[in-house]
Amino acid sequence: QRLAHRRRAQAPKQMHNRLVLSAARTMNLRVDELPYQMLRISDGNKLVYSTDFNFSFESLTAYWLCGNKHLTSALLRERGIPVPDFAVFHAKDLPSAFSAFHSLRHPLVVKPCFGAGGRGITVRVNTLSEFRRACYRAARTADPIIVEQLVAGRHWRITLFDGELVFACERLPAFVVGDGQSSIEALVSRRNSAISVRDGFPSAYPIHVDEDTRAALRAQDMTPASVPAAGQRVILKRICNAAVGGLTRDVTGCLHEDYLDLARSAAAAMGARLAGVDIIGPDATQSIGNGGVFVNEVNTTPDLLLNHFDVSGSGNAIASVGRLLKMVFAAGPAATLS
Repeated sequence: QRLAHRRRAQAPKQMHNRLVLSAARTMNLRVDELPYQMLRISDGNKLVYSTDFNFSFESLTAYWLCGNKHLTSALLRERGIPVPDFAVFHAKDLPSAFSAFHSLRHPLVVKPCFGAGGRGITVRVNTLSEFRRACYRAARTADPIIVEQLVAGRHWRITLFDGELVFACERLPAFVVGDGQSSIEALVSRRNSAISVRDGFPSAYPIHVDEDTRAALRAQDMTPASVPAAGQRVILKRICNAAVGGLTRDVTGCLHEDYLDLARSAAAAMGARLAGVDIIGPDATQSIGNGGVFVNEVNTTPDLLLNHFDVSGSGNAIASVGRLLKMVFAAGPAATLS
């Protein structure tokens, strides 16, 4: 199992590097493929190193700050940026765990303080038995554990470089649409088989029917054997990560300035040059108005493939990364060739 996991972990990294390499070559930048899956990108005057969406222009401090969900929430709150109410404890500290469970308004989100790709996260936790299972799941990924109040709203990813918009999208949880005849399990299999490849990259990641899927289905009074009505959309995951089959809807051209300003404030608070800011709110194409909008996370290694999973099929990740590289080489500081 460890060997298989290691092979699975390498596949996205190789895909991420291919995306950056493709975008760089489209812009006529020089790219050297170095050992250990490291890329060296140069325009003749400056150079940048990259691997797995990690770039050499990023501050190591920002990388570590944003990688810690507790520190991120605490620092954002300190700057007056709205975040969900939260509590933090170590897995073996049962009094603190129970205190967190009882002090926060339910439902809850339980997740490890460190991690990415939705690993170890459980949402819509209401009962003590659900909380115990969620803490165990989170602790298997990392310790300590952060518990947050679940806030309602749609999920938006706004990716910035030095405060300038690279792209923005709505993140959609994995789903299938019923035909009135097929079971959900059959619909998932059909959907996975229909994943196409555009520009050398898959249009979606496969959906695996796991415990999170079953929990999402139970909330809809369904099981994998259920047959949804024709046209009925069935949500299959309680998280919206692309790594578990989620899709996106590009809103780069219609993002409201309020959401953009909030994302800029969050990135600045964390000291991140490249930042994927996750915002929960009703509609990122409209004014924030009276609130109800929260910053959930700030990522210094944001998934630059996201708008390749655009439900319209027109998202262009190569163009987005090209836009990022254009910003990078127009800005500074970066390593200068001697």
